Amino acid sequence: MSETISSLFATRIAQSHRWLLEAVTDLDQSQLEWRPAPTAPAIGFHLWHAARWSDRLQARMPQMLGREAGPEIWTLSEFSERWALEPSVLGFGATGMGMDEGQSAQVPLAGRDLLLEYARLTFEACDRAIAGLRDADLTRTGENVMYDRDDQVRLGATVLNHMSHITRHLGMIEALKGLIGQRGTVTI
Repeated sequence: MSETISSLFATRIAQSHRWLLEAVTDLDQSQLEWRPAPTAPAIGFHLWHAARWSDRLQARMPQMLGREAGPEIWTLSEFSERWALEPSVLGFGATGMGMDEGQSAQVPLAGRDLLLEYARLTFEACDRAIAGLRDADLTRTGENVMYDRDDQVRLGATVLNHMSHITRHLGMIEALKGLIGQRGTVTI
Protein backbone atom coordinates (compact mmCIF):
# COMPACT_ATOMS: atom_id res chain seq x y z
CA MET A 1 0.00 0.00 0.00
CA SER A 2 1.48 3.34 -1.01
CA GLU A 3 1.57 6.28 1.33
CA THR A 4 -0.53 9.31 0.60
CA ILE A 5 0.64 12.90 0.89
CA SER A 6 -1.76 13.46 3.78
CA SER A 7 -0.43 10.42 5.66
CA LEU A 8 3.15 11.59 5.11
CA PHE A 9 2.23 15.02 6.54
CA ALA A 10 0.46 13.39 9.49
CA THR A 11 3.38 11.09 10.27
CA ARG A 12 6.00 13.84 10.10
CA ILE A 13 3.99 16.32 12.17
CA ALA A 14 3.25 13.71 14.85
CA GLN A 15 6.96 12.85 14.91
CA SER A 16 7.88 16.53 15.32
CA HIS A 17 5.36 16.90 18.15
CA ARG A 18 6.93 13.86 19.87
CA TRP A 19 10.40 15.35 19.41
CA LEU A 20 9.27 18.65 20.92
CA LEU A 21 8.09 16.84 24.04
CA GLU A 22 11.15 14.61 24.15
CA ALA A 23 13.39 17.67 23.94
CA VAL A 24 11.94 19.20 27.10
CA THR A 25 10.86 16.37 29.38
CA ASP A 26 14.26 16.16 31.09
CA LEU A 27 14.35 19.91 31.85
CA ASP A 28 13.43 21.51 35.15
CA GLN A 29 11.58 24.80 35.59
CA SER A 30 14.72 26.95 35.70
CA GLN A 31 16.04 25.36 32.49
CA LEU A 32 12.69 25.95 30.76
CA GLU A 33 12.83 29.62 31.77
CA TRP A 34 16.54 30.24 31.07
CA ARG A 35 17.43 32.75 28.36
CA PRO A 36 20.97 33.33 27.09
CA ALA A 37 20.20 36.98 26.29
CA PRO A 38 17.29 39.41 26.59
CA THR A 39 16.47 38.89 22.90
CA ALA A 40 16.26 35.08 23.06
CA PRO A 41 12.96 33.49 24.10
CA ALA A 42 13.22 30.70 26.65
CA ILE A 43 12.82 27.02 25.81
CA GLY A 44 9.49 27.03 27.65
CA PHE A 45 8.22 29.90 25.53
CA HIS A 46 9.12 28.02 22.32
CA LEU A 47 7.24 24.96 23.56
CA TRP A 48 4.22 27.01 24.69
CA HIS A 49 4.09 28.88 21.38
CA ALA A 50 4.34 25.66 19.33
CA ALA A 51 1.57 24.16 21.48
CA ARG A 52 -0.63 27.25 21.04
CA TRP A 53 -0.34 27.03 17.25
CA SER A 54 -1.03 23.29 17.32
CA ASP A 55 -4.11 24.03 19.42
CA ARG A 56 -5.27 26.77 17.05
CA LEU A 57 -4.78 24.47 14.04
CA GLN A 58 -6.71 21.55 15.54
CA ALA A 59 -9.58 23.89 16.42
CA ARG A 60 -9.67 25.80 13.12
CA MET A 61 -9.05 22.97 10.65
CA PRO A 62 -12.70 21.80 10.67
CA GLN A 63 -13.72 25.31 9.63
CA MET A 64 -11.34 25.11 6.67
CA LEU A 65 -13.16 21.92 5.67
CA GLY A 66 -16.56 23.61 5.73
CA ARG A 67 -17.55 22.50 9.21
CA GLU A 68 -17.85 24.39 12.47
CA ALA A 69 -14.61 25.28 14.23
CA GLY A 70 -13.90 23.30 17.36
CA PRO A 71 -12.80 24.63 20.72
CA GLU A 72 -9.21 25.35 21.56
CA ILE A 73 -7.93 23.33 24.50
CA TRP A 74 -6.46 26.59 25.82
CA THR A 75 -10.00 27.87 26.35
CA LEU A 76 -11.89 24.62 26.92
CA SER A 77 -9.61 23.47 29.74
CA GLU A 78 -9.14 27.02 31.07
CA PHE A 79 -5.37 27.01 30.69
CA SER A 80 -5.30 30.80 30.45
CA GLU A 81 -6.99 31.01 33.85
CA ARG A 82 -4.89 28.20 35.31
CA TRP A 83 -1.81 30.08 34.10
CA ALA A 84 -3.23 33.38 35.36
CA LEU A 85 -2.56 34.97 31.98
CA GLU A 86 -4.46 37.80 30.36
CA PRO A 87 -5.05 36.76 26.72
CA SER A 88 -4.73 40.33 25.47
CA VAL A 89 -1.00 40.39 26.31
CA LEU A 90 -0.21 37.14 24.51
CA GLY A 91 -0.05 38.42 20.94
CA PHE A 92 -2.25 37.45 18.04
CA GLY A 93 -4.88 34.89 19.03
CA ALA A 94 -3.18 34.57 22.45
CA THR A 95 -0.55 32.43 20.68
CA GLY A 96 2.59 34.50 21.21
CA MET A 97 2.67 35.51 17.54
CA GLY A 98 3.79 39.07 17.01
CA MET A 99 5.26 39.48 20.47
CA ASP A 100 8.72 40.98 20.61
CA GLU A 101 11.44 39.38 22.70
CA GLY A 102 10.80 41.66 25.68
CA GLN A 103 7.12 40.80 25.70
CA SER A 104 7.77 37.07 25.35
CA ALA A 105 10.15 37.23 28.31
CA GLN A 106 7.29 38.54 30.43
CA VAL A 107 5.05 35.52 29.79
CA PRO A 108 5.20 33.44 32.96
CA LEU A 109 5.40 29.73 32.22
CA ALA A 110 3.19 28.77 35.18
CA GLY A 111 4.88 25.52 35.99
CA ARG A 112 6.71 22.78 34.18
CA ASP A 113 3.96 20.22 34.70
CA LEU A 114 1.20 22.53 33.48
CA LEU A 115 3.23 23.49 30.40
CA LEU A 116 3.91 19.85 29.55
CA GLU A 117 0.28 18.90 30.14
CA TYR A 118 -0.91 21.60 27.77
CA ALA A 119 1.67 20.69 25.12
CA ARG A 120 0.79 16.98 25.28
CA LEU A 121 -2.94 17.64 25.01
CA THR A 122 -2.63 20.03 22.09
CA PHE A 123 -0.11 17.95 20.18
CA GLU A 124 -2.32 14.86 20.55
CA ALA A 125 -5.41 16.77 19.39
CA CYS A 126 -3.55 18.27 16.45
CA ASP A 127 -2.15 14.85 15.49
CA ARG A 128 -5.66 13.36 15.51
CA ALA A 129 -7.02 16.20 13.38
CA ILE A 130 -4.26 15.93 10.80
CA ALA A 131 -4.41 12.13 10.74
CA GLY A 132 -8.05 12.44 9.67
CA LEU A 133 -7.19 14.36 6.50
CA ARG A 134 -7.29 12.91 3.02
CA ASP A 135 -5.23 14.13 0.09
CA ALA A 136 -8.33 15.80 -1.38
CA ASP A 137 -8.71 17.83 1.83
CA LEU A 138 -5.23 19.28 1.36
CA THR A 139 -6.26 20.80 -1.96
CA ARG A 140 -9.33 22.55 -0.53
CA THR A 141 -9.17 26.31 -0.57
CA GLY A 142 -10.90 28.38 2.03
CA GLU A 143 -10.73 31.45 4.18
CA ASN A 144 -7.47 31.89 6.02
CA VAL A 145 -8.92 31.28 9.48
CA MET A 146 -5.55 30.60 11.12
CA TYR A 147 -4.76 34.29 10.72
CA ASP A 148 -8.34 35.59 10.84
CA ARG A 149 -8.00 36.98 7.32
CA ASP A 150 -10.42 36.88 4.44
CA ASP A 151 -7.81 35.84 1.86
CA GLN A 152 -7.94 32.31 0.49
CA VAL A 153 -5.48 29.57 1.36
CA ARG A 154 -5.21 25.85 0.67
CA LEU A 155 -5.48 23.62 3.71
CA GLY A 156 -2.36 21.78 2.54
CA ALA A 157 -0.39 25.03 2.67
CA THR A 158 -1.64 25.63 6.20
CA VAL A 159 -0.64 22.14 7.34
CA LEU A 160 2.75 22.44 5.64
CA ASN A 161 3.26 25.83 7.30
CA HIS A 162 2.52 24.23 10.67
CA MET A 163 5.07 21.50 10.01
CA SER A 164 7.81 23.99 9.15
CA HIS A 165 6.82 26.24 12.06
CA ILE A 166 7.04 23.57 14.76
CA THR A 167 10.31 22.19 13.41
CA ARG A 168 11.80 25.71 13.53
CA HIS A 169 10.89 25.91 17.21
CA LEU A 170 12.25 22.40 17.79
CA GLY A 171 15.57 23.54 16.33
CA MET A 172 15.62 26.58 18.59
CA ILE A 173 14.90 24.39 21.62
CA GLU A 174 17.68 22.01 20.62
CA ALA A 175 20.14 24.90 20.25
CA LEU A 176 19.16 26.35 23.63
CA LYS A 177 19.59 22.93 25.25
CA GLY A 178 23.12 22.84 23.87
CA LEU A 179 23.79 26.22 25.46
CA ILE A 180 22.79 24.89 28.88
CA GLY A 181 25.22 22.02 28.47
CA GLN A 182 22.77 19.30 27.53
CA ARG A 183 22.61 17.17 24.42
CA GLY A 184 20.51 19.28 22.11
CA THR A 185 19.35 16.98 19.35
CA VAL A 186 16.48 14.57 19.72
CA THR A 187 16.33 13.61 16.05
CA ILE A 188 19.31 11.22 16.04
